[in-house]
Amino acid sequence: MVTKLLQRGADARATDESQRSPLHFTVRKGHVAVTEKLLEYGASPLQEDHLGSAPISIAINNKNDEMSALLLKYTDDTA
Repeated sequence: MVTKLLQRGADARATDESQRSPLHFTVRKGHVAVTEKLLEYGASPLQEDHLGSAPISIAINNKNDEMSALLLKYTDDTA
């Protein structure tokens, strides 16, 4: 379902009223496959919400090594 939405133009970087992106939610819930798809479509592991929390920090704080490693692959240190 997520792939179809993204293929049809859904914005992987869209945010809600708290500046949380879909990536914030998939990382928090530990959904690695969906997280990877969002990253492939341009979601940023460094995009902060209104509290300054980024998906990469959520993964690290949750001690999710698999998720952290995935997000690090998509982290551009020039951003």
